Amino acid sequence: MSDEASNNYHRCFISAPIGLELGVLPELLVERGISWEWAKDDTIESQGPTSRIAAADFVLIVLNGTRADYRGVFDAGVAVGLGKPILLIQTRARALPLDLRRFTTVKVGLRNREALSFHLDLFLAAPHPRPSTTTAKQSAREQAFRPSKTRDAQRPFVTELERRAYDAVLAAGGSAIAEPQSGTGAKYRPDLLAWLGNIDAELLDPAVIEVRNTVDSKAAGRLEERLLKFMHAARVRTGLILTVFPPPPREQQLSPNVLWLTIDEFENLIRTAELGTFVRETRNRIMHGAR
Repeated sequence: MSDEASNNYHRCFISAPIGLELGVLPELLVERGISWEWAKDDTIESQGPTSRIAAADFVLIVLNGTRADYRGVFDAGVAVGLGKPILLIQTRARALPLDLRRFTTVKVGLRNREALSFHLDLFLAAPHPRPSTTTAKQSAREQAFRPSKTRDAQRPFVTELERRAYDAVLAAGGSAIAEPQSGTGAKYRPDLLAWLGNIDAELLDPAVIEVRNTVDSKAAGRLEERLLKFMHAARVRTGLILTVFPPPPREQQLSPNVLWLTIDEFENLIRTAELGTFVRETRNRIMHGAR
């Protein structure tokens, strides 16, 4: 998935506790053509990290659940002030400081190549807010992502329906990648992973999309199951299954986080910026047994 990244990143600043082994992280960055610099011991250097963070395209903050995490918290604050995209990597599960929870966060060991590779590609492909002078009191809608609207003609669209869904995402100001990997070694790959933070950042940034002409009731459950496994691995909250014809009637679906709608409904909802409202209302109805 690294060849489909939508951001032109070349330089990375890594903030981690002093003496911590970075595992395969440097190697994964080099494989993606990204140079990196590790935070040095500023008690020795006269120059602080600000200039090095300012020179980077994005910042990786590594937290290992010890008191040494103070360095990462400080560097994250500097990166926020400079408007730099931030990826937090937790090598141990621990409650984050409140002001760090809004950043993309993954819990993975630094020697887990497959999982690190997947989450790094996911971060590199996602649209990120541009540097802004706006205040923290602005709403999420006012701080909406501004992803690239260009399209790569070589994207592997299998059907015209996939292209329709992809085009609808871009037309609405979103961003998408085709056939993303799950990072777990599974063979299943959904059709699209889309970022629509300008419509609803909480539920649609990103959302995974599967596009089918039609699905019978027996295949519907299997499709939902595969989609849910991918969503769990990628930590995606919303899955959408788009069909040409209305979905088959079923007594119960596996999760309220996987929603069915026709491709025409999807195009209309995304064009009118009502997709987020549709997702929230439909999830609520499913959770309360009304569809």
